[in-house]
Amino acid sequence: MPIPAPSTFRVVAFNAEWLFDGVNDAIDHWGCPALSRRHLEAVAAALRPLEADYISLAEVEDAAMLSRLNALRGGTYTPIIIQGKDTSTCQDVAALSLLPPQAATRVDERVGFPVAGSALRCGGGTAGVSKNYCADFDPAGTAITIIGVHFLACSDRCGRSIEREAQAVVIRNLALEALLRGREVILLGDFNDFDGATPDAAENRPISQVFSF
Repeated sequence: MPIPAPSTFRVVAFNAEWLFDGVNDAIDHWGCPALSRRHLEAVAAALRPLEADYISLAEVEDAAMLSRLNALRGGTYTPIIIQGKDTSTCQDVAALSLLPPQAATRVDERVGFPVAGSALRCGGGTAGVSKNYCADFDPAGTAITIIGVHFLACSDRCGRSIEREAQAVVIRNLALEALLRGREVILLGDFNDFDGATPDAAENRPISQVFSF
């Protein structure tokens, strides 16, 4: 795949749904390496027609699985992955980019919940985003920061949603910091929530305000 022309930069967000190797996994989703390999090949096949310059991925096990996916895509991408802190599923967020990043980091900030403006009242504490990355690029002289996230699941549960709101504030702060540096921001990933302004096909409505922060 050629390096993208300066006028184009196609970005894709994709949940790889347990891109694990099937060997001593924290959660034995596939049961054996053969089924894991079949899924890996299916993910590569699904991505192929999208012709993406940048692929942000959720539910990746580690750098080794990201490299295996890259190999099936021709090995032309630069892998981007920073070890996360999800000790429950051991999933991570990652990316494959035709343009090497200028820098790649993650944020470990935690904020208290319920956050200001929340309508939820089902507990309190602090929360961070165990699965995230932040990568800086400068295609054709345009300063861009891409933030990839995977928020807590279970959008219908108050206890999870109140923490997810705190996660949204953490990432909002990260995005604002990039904007203050004069950068354009692309925020993508698996938010595990519904959008109150644009309902899905089933007309689901959020109980949280994740997309309002």
